Amino acid sequence: MSPEDMFVEKLYCPVGESHCILFDEVRTLRKQVVTDPLTGLFNVRHFRKSLEHELERTRRTGCHFQKVTARNIKSRLHSLF
Repeated sequence: MSPEDMFVEKLYCPVGESHCILFDEVRTLRKQVVTDPLTGLFNVRHFRKSLEHELERTRRTGCHFQKVTARNIKSRLHSLF
């Protein structure tokens, strides 16, 4: 769960129906901001934010970050068979 999702989860409080509608609207808007309306795929804004998050995590934990390309995937698949 991303930090933004956790923030949205904190917005939920079983006060009434209108609050639940607000929660659903915020979730819908968040999805619209990070996806392309035509394809439904994540957009560049989401990619950059995710990349920054992952790079910060690698700095913090010391784990390695590996760039995945189609060539890497193809060579690994060929090595399996």
